[in-house]
Amino acid sequence: MNFTLILLVASVVFLGSLMRAVFGFGDSVVSMPLLALPPLSFSTSVSLIGLVGCTVAILTVLSGWKNVDRPVLLQLSLATLAGIPIGLLLVKFAPKIWTTSILSVFLILYGTYSLNNPKLIQTKVGKKLQKPSSSLPFGFASGMLGSAYNMNGIPIVVYGTMR
Repeated sequence: MNFTLILLVASVVFLGSLMRAVFGFGDSVVSMPLLALPPLSFSTSVSLIGLVGCTVAILTVLSGWKNVDRPVLLQLSLATLAGIPIGLLLVKFAPKIWTTSILSVFLILYGTYSLNNPKLIQTKVGKKLQKPSSSLPFGFASGMLGSAYNMNGIPIVVYGTMR
């Protein structure tokens, strides 16, 4: 590896981590496409962003531990763990168009949600999402997308903003 490649990869990882620190997600959404540009293998890119994302997430949770809703965190974590094998099975056995379509649906739903009146949706749906068990489908989707594409933040952000 030459110095230019190391500097480029470090810059991309920094930009992705900054995105996650500011917005709560987005490190893989920013970093993964940018890491496809240098001569770096896809598996190395996914592993690197997974490791960095996990580290940033742990630091974020530790710094704001007082504000964490523990029952919801437990439900999200358990549902995420249940979704991980399904995402791996999708990557291994499902046609690529299916996994790409699932990812596309989540991105389109989040974009539509962000463009529409989120406050109106929050008041209607937010009351239904107050129970910790309402986080289960979002956690499951997060585990699926996280294991398939390393993009687990989108369902969690949708859940958090709607709640």
